[in-house]
Amino acid sequence: MMALGWTSFRTAAGKASGFLVMPGRARYFHIELSSRYRWYVAPARMVLLALCGTIIAAILWSVIQTGMTLHDLQDAQAGLDHVRIQDQQLLAEAQQEGLDLSGPSLQQLPAEVSLANQVLAKRHFSWTQFLSALESAIPRHVSMKTIRLDPGGSPCFRSYRVQ
Repeated sequence: MMALGWTSFRTAAGKASGFLVMPGRARYFHIELSSRYRWYVAPARMVLLALCGTIIAAILWSVIQTGMTLHDLQDAQAGLDHVRIQDQQLLAEAQQEGLDLSGPSLQQLPAEVSLANQVLAKRHFSWTQFLSALESAIPRHVSMKTIRLDPGGSPCFRSYRVQ
């Protein structure tokens, strides 16, 4: 069976070479690789097959990674759409309640939050502790006339007198 295949192949090759050979001229494209055994062909073929397998695996891995990235992208887009819908609902609710959420009013928001945090911190200020510490720190021959709270920060002592 094998000999029959090689025989028909050689017959076809002979006819093709007869077509390419011109009378009185040299023979073109006459290459015969099957005339002798080459030991390096089998390992080279195996290396090429392994290389092709590696390339195919890399292509499949890349396709799978692309699919996973597209799936993650779709999830992120769905999350972003959900957040945008919530944002629009929040703006609509704020307008119904009469709140201004425009750009300039949002720029003033950090200052207002800072002021609210300062008020909360001062609300927990212990005046009893402060006045006790003040009484122990001031010498006996000095008396205070007034103490008032400065709106910009800490208590401010305006006047005192020495006895």
